[in-house]
Amino acid sequence: MLAAMQEAVQADLRLYPDPACQELRQAAAGRFALSERQVFIGNGSDEILAFSFAAFFTPGAPVLFPDVTYSFYKVYANLYGLPYETIALDMIFICGWTHFIRSAREFSSRIRMRQRGNMFRPLLEKHAEHVVILDEAYIDFGGESAVKLINEYPNLLVIQTLSKSRSLAGFRVGMAFGQEDLIEGLGRVKNSFNSYTLDRIALAGAKAAPGR
Repeated sequence: MLAAMQEAVQADLRLYPDPACQELRQAAAGRFALSERQVFIGNGSDEILAFSFAAFFTPGAPVLFPDVTYSFYKVYANLYGLPYETIALDMIFICGWTHFIRSAREFSSRIRMRQRGNMFRPLLEKHAEHVVILDEAYIDFGGESAVKLINEYPNLLVIQTLSKSRSLAGFRVGMAFGQEDLIEGLGRVKNSFNSYTLDRIALAGAKAAPGR
């Protein structure tokens, strides 16, 4: 990994990086047996989450997420002027092992977002008209990724990061996996702000980073 980064430093830093992050997308897609068109790369998972709030949520309709969760969900909702509602959880084991929801019925027809986990088929099917985002920042510490469900559910977007299990928070590299329409939507938002969100060194290091 360090050798790949050193090579990037010695090579073409005078040139802009690849805005499509194509080589890294190909590497990430190969890990999950997906197409590179089903992968989005961002400057950390935080950036991808922010783009998701801009791309997929309807003004005036509430975003739903658990009350014990990542604090920035509320920040993004407020930033984009989106109302939000929190769903109470009876119990959470952090590290992605198990989530107990007090009642599945509490997820109304307005469901927009919820935390990571693996028993999602009923949720995805019941709310097929809405985008469901699974934040899998800690999935490598336990549990099973929902990426395997992507080809079955066009409303599923899974977001991961290199910051946690790979201890590469300094890279600021996040990945999103979904069907092509969702990935295209993220790309449109990104290119409205800045096409070059990852530099050449981060791209080279992330491509060579060990998998999980």
